[in-house]
Amino acid sequence: RAIVSEHHGTTRDFIESFIIIDGISVKLYDTAGLRISENSIEAEGIKRSRQLIDNADIILYIVDGSVGLDSEDEKTLLELPEKKVIKIWNKADLPVKEAPENFVKISSADGSGFAVLEQEIIKLSGLAEIELTGDTVIESDRQKKLIDDAIESLENALSSINADMPLD
Repeated sequence: RAIVSEHHGTTRDFIESFIIIDGISVKLYDTAGLRISENSIEAEGIKRSRQLIDNADIILYIVDGSVGLDSEDEKTLLELPEKKVIKIWNKADLPVKEAPENFVKISSADGSGFAVLEQEIIKLSGLAEIELTGDTVIESDRQKKLIDDAIESLENALSSINADMPLD
């Protein structure tokens, strides 16, 4: 959904998308990296990333496993707000760098580790304690309005039928 590059600083804005984990909709944001930049456009992207982090329930901090942790990553991890952080070691399929002990190892190339990551998200979010009853979950005000409108239309139709009104 975005143009990507191997060069740092090319992500300027965030992308959001939903995924379903164990039947529960989770909104993910992919943001610009957190670092100091002299480029005003990149700096604005980083500022917006920090605003999203301040409002996030869980932070997924992804490290390029082919490069490893650098001093910037270590500083950023210490600066993250006291929230639930899942540290992710991407490119775990490459035998370049060994992942630190407290990282979830994944590979975007072969898909390994994503089941573990999903379980970590469920555990930290508290979703594991929620008993799903099969009831419908409404995710937005827009969906609620559409459902309310549909209910109103059905009630009007039922009233018309009960009043023996003609179909036209």
